[in-house]
Amino acid sequence: MNLFLKTFIYIKSKIYKKFILDILSRKKIDTVYCILNSSYQINILNNLRIREKEFFLSEFIIFDLNKNIIGNKQFEFITKKNKVFIYKGRITKLKFLFFIITNLFNSNQIIHGNYNSISFKLLALLFSKRLNAIDDGGNTALFPFRIKNKFRKFYTIFPEITKIKHLKKFSEIIDIKFPKENKNCSRNTSNFIYLCASADVEVGRVNEEDYLRIVKTLVKKHYNYKTIYYYPHRRESKNKLENLKRFIRFKNFEILNAKVNFEEYYENVKHQKAPIISMGSTLEKTLNIFLSEKITIYPVRYPEFIQKRYILNYLIYTSLLSNSYNKKNIFIINNKVKNLKSY
Repeated sequence: MNLFLKTFIYIKSKIYKKFILDILSRKKIDTVYCILNSSYQINILNNLRIREKEFFLSEFIIFDLNKNIIGNKQFEFITKKNKVFIYKGRITKLKFLFFIITNLFNSNQIIHGNYNSISFKLLALLFSKRLNAIDDGGNTALFPFRIKNKFRKFYTIFPEITKIKHLKKFSEIIDIKFPKENKNCSRNTSNFIYLCASADVEVGRVNEEDYLRIVKTLVKKHYNYKTIYYYPHRRESKNKLENLKRFIRFKNFEILNAKVNFEEYYENVKHQKAPIISMGSTLEKTLNIFLSEKITIYPVRYPEFIQKRYILNYLIYTSLLSNSYNKKNIFIINNKVKNLKSY
């Protein structure tokens, strides 16, 4: 091939490249309006942005469903890490009214993170053909029993939901396929262990006194570790954490300041690869999906402490989380736990 032909091909390829870039730069950027509540949902949204063609060239205006300070700060931090996410703060009644009015005059996609909320049900009545939902972790197990409104698509990491046929009359169920998570727990030699907290007290499933006893039982069971780090749930109350600190006075028990979500913290901490105790959290499913390292997780269940009106819901959503684990690796705490005094 002579020099002239090589030069011509090179110039032609540069022209084509510039043409394509010009087309892409002139392409209208779609805006997607979102109402979400967790870093877990932001991770799912990141996946959709990369893998779903309809969201590929979109920017996302995101409102926060969290009602407490810890949840707000964690959600704001993870949202602002990505430039295509425009964080608009906590969703208030006034902002929600603005949200509705804005979407009455456009055809943009809407994504919501709580299918059981009043705001979702109202949006389903107004914008069913462009309203999408992202699952809310373990509560997705209750989706088949609660959903009554038709909407466009439901994105979930739980493939079990896609097998429920009657849900198709409400929405298209999309299984978000991440790399397969670990199926079994295995012991390791770490000197540290994390106890990922629960908001069961805050939502009324467990009495605070019982919760403190459960945590103390777990601390005593794992007392051989150099440090047991308690990582607060984003919805935990400050008052409960103060009571927990007074109730459990072991030298190797430490309550951490949860400035970021646990996945973000764990990925950057020096004690990475330390095992994790989970009190029925979605982390049991997501940690081995979103993080690259293999993680040892010890799921904990305490059905005998759950208030009667919540027991069925508790058993349903924890069963969904337990699918990824061998039964022998799930630790169950029952009412034989004595009313321990603080040390």
